[in-house]
Amino acid sequence: MRGVRRLYSGLGRFDVRFRYLIVVVWVVVTIVGVRTLPGLGSVAKDTESGFLPANSPSMHAAQLLDPFENSTLASATLVASTGGAALSPQDQAAFASLLARVRALPNVASARSLGTSSDGEAVQALVQANVPQYGGGAGTTLVDSIRSDFTRVGAPGGLQFHLTGELAIATDSDTASAHSQNATQLLSVLFIIVLLLFAFRAVLAPLVTLLPAGLVLALAGPVIAAASHIGVQVSVITELILVVLVLGAGTDYGLFLVFRVREEIRRGLAPRDAVVRAVETVGESITFSALIVIGAL
Repeated sequence: MRGVRRLYSGLGRFDVRFRYLIVVVWVVVTIVGVRTLPGLGSVAKDTESGFLPANSPSMHAAQLLDPFENSTLASATLVASTGGAALSPQDQAAFASLLARVRALPNVASARSLGTSSDGEAVQALVQANVPQYGGGAGTTLVDSIRSDFTRVGAPGGLQFHLTGELAIATDSDTASAHSQNATQLLSVLFIIVLLLFAFRAVLAPLVTLLPAGLVLALAGPVIAAASHIGVQVSVITELILVVLVLGAGTDYGLFLVFRVREEIRRGLAPRDAVVRAVETVGESITFSALIVIGAL
């Protein structure tokens, strides 16, 4: 027990002595990590098959099925409709012009018409492209480019274009997830700031506990994404959990330390000695609490 207290006491003295260097190192490491490591969204998996080992029976069967289907290309369905009236020759010409534009886009392997509906009010085409089947990266760029071309073909009044299929749905799902994550992060930060303002009754004090948690959050995503290359499986829900968990737990641990520092200062210790004493007394509790959270996940 005394050895542990001496360990954390030494850690506290180290933190106080090299406080500026520690801050600089954390900032530099975070910037380098964010700029060089992959993003968490690029490795997150939203399909059940993504979590299966390659030697599982179902995955082995899927590999045997590959030669019988074009599984390397992502597909999307392009639809043109008038919403009640039969397609005119001008409508058909506009759709053909759109298909020509789509064929000219990067990564598009084919774009062929599948014919007109029985009532003559809609026509569809199949678009296949050499992009990730579940969106992201080049897939998102392609979907955005196709939808941008909707307004460039001079479609007659009443004619509407729509893009659906696995690629378009995956892209829209990714966009919705990103918006949800941003909203969750914003609401979490605002909620924490309000609580900290009530706790400290000061404007700048909340930053002392919130900024380190924000720094860790920025670095945690790329680090987890890099860990996926050694076999760590990442779910799409990880991004949402990470925001709430890191900001919540990180701020909580910061409060433990800050309030203990304030208590030691009120007891007469100098600020630097109060930091050392606080790390010595609550450092072990914070460490094991964090390890329990890590182990639970």
